[in-house]
Formats: sequence, structure tokens, C-alpha cells
Amino acid sequence: MPINDETSYLLVLMRGFINFPVAVFFFLAGFFNKSAGSYAGTERKKLFSRIIRLLVPYIFWTAFYLCAYYSLSVVAGKPFDLLRVPKAFLFGSATAPLYFLHVLLQLTLITPILVAIIRGESLFSKVLKWGLFGTTPLYILVRYGYDFCAGTDLPHYELPCFAWFTYYYLGLFCAQNRGLKTKTLGLFPSVLIAFLALFIAIWEGFAIYNQAGSEMFSLAASQTRLGSMLFSLAIINLILRIKDTNPKPNGVLSALGDYSFGIYSFHMFWMIPLAFVFSRMIFTPEILPILKVIQAFICLGATFFACKFTEKKIGSKTAKILGLK
Repeated sequence: MPINDETSYLLVLMRGFINFPVAVFFFLAGFFNKSAGSYAGTERKKLFSRIIRLLVPYIFWTAFYLCAYYSLSVVAGKPFDLLRVPKAFLFGSATAPLYFLHVLLQLTLITPILVAIIRGESLFSKVLKWGLFGTTPLYILVRYGYDFCAGTDLPHYELPCFAWFTYYYLGLFCAQNRGLKTKTLGLFPSVLIAFLALFIAIWEGFAIYNQAGSEMFSLAASQTRLGSMLFSLAIINLILRIKDTNPKPNGVLSALGDYSFGIYSFHMFWMIPLAFVFSRMIFTPEILPILKVIQAFICLGATFFACKFTEKKIGSKTAKILGLK
């Protein structure tokens, strides 16, 4: 939690700009899912393969971070809480980003059901098909109610798939309806909508913080609130519009994309010591955003080259199994 209001306002502002990647990842996970909506035959094998593709990295990275924290405890001469081990595997809490794999596993298991609903022609299926888009907004409202009544965060609020369901479901919906001809917004209106959504997201963050203070800082800066959801959906729309323009491939972005799985899973290993170092630096709040950008680029570069180096040592096939790429 920030140490003063000035720093808090800056962090809420900065979080407003960067609260869309996880939502976009879930959308893309649904969009590129090849499921045909069946738990039988060939599709069952594909589903099982996808589950293993997520489960093995989840177990590996959970064990990796637990070993890292145990080593730090030994070096610091502090006791290691053994209850942390089962909690880490059950709740994806070995390090912050691992809840993503936990949630994606949940969504993968129900994907055939969701595809069947999207393809359904009955009246019930059609009503349910559109009604499911309200899952995440409804969950966010529940979180608002709990947080403001209890004065603290809903425990493991990011872990149930409901928190991210709408993004993944939207990806599946778009993938299943690629052949439909629909009127869509142009690139320029999409950019304007993204800026408007960003303004709303930042305004909402400040409104929550001003209303409830430091006790609600986590909610004010969170990805799972309505303003952040609106901005995430605007970014998803913008990505789809840019995709329609068939932009030329970018070598740097393509290389980062190849290792996106590993970068996401491995970056906290570098982020934590970097955050420790930067937190010990003497600076004024005005340059905090610049320091955060520098920290992010150093972390991204270190993680990318670490993944690439590790792949050369263990081979591409093993790297994919462990979730390095």
C-alpha cells in the first residue's frame, strides 16, 4: 500500500493505463481456442492436451517460486511457513501472476459447454448466449458490495473464473462467429472510444479512492472494476480493428509474443528484486511514473533474454512443456 496520498494518486493514475493486459489475454485465449464444443473423441484429446499444456507450467512455476521463497527465507534466517505450499497450489498464490493459469484452467474445462451454448439454436440457448456476457459485470458489482461493506478486499477476488469470464467468452463468441458480416466501428472512432474509456477508468479509480481512502486502494487500482472493464473492452475492440487493417508484422513484437507465456510466468522473479532496488532510491513522486517505465523495460528485457537463454539450454520442446514459450 502506498505511503501517502500523493503517491497513491499517481499509482491509481498509472494503473488506469495498464489495467487491460490480463483481460486482453483472456479474450485472446478464447479467440484462438480451437475447441469444437465436445468432450468426446478427437475433441476430448484436444481438450485434454490443452489442460496438460496449462497444468504442467502451473505446477512447475508454483514449485519454482516456492523454492525461491524458501531459499530467501533460509538466507534471511526467517522461518518458512509450510502452509504456504498447499495454499500456493490450491489458490495460485505462489506469486501474483499465477492466478492467471488457475483461471484459464477453469475456463478451459467449461469451454465445450460454452461453445455448445454459442452454437445453440433453441430459445433457451439464445437467451443464455447473450445473458452470459453479464457474468463479469455482475461479479464486479458483488465485489463492490463486499469491499465497501467489509472495508477490505474480497478474498482471492481474482481467482474465480467469473472475474474474467466475459472476456474469454467474448473471444469464443467472436471466434465462433467469424463468418458473420457485421457493421463495426472504424479505426478512428475506436481510438476515440478507447481514450474515453481510459478517462472513465481513471476517474472511477480516483472516485473510489476519494470515497474510501487507503483502505480501498486495492479496489481503486484494480483490474476487476467496471471502469477497467470498459477500458479493456475498448482495447479489445481497437485490437480487432487494427487486425482488420492487416498491419505489417513487427519483428520485436513477434519475438516478444513467442515468449509471452514465459515472460508472464517468469517476470515476477525479476520484478520483485527490481522493485526492492527502486524502492530504496531517493526520488520525488513526480518522477515515479518514469521510474516505473524504466523498471518495466528492464524487467521485460531481463525476462525475455532469460527465457531465450533457458530455451537454448533445455531445448525448444521442454521449454514449451514448462511454459517458457
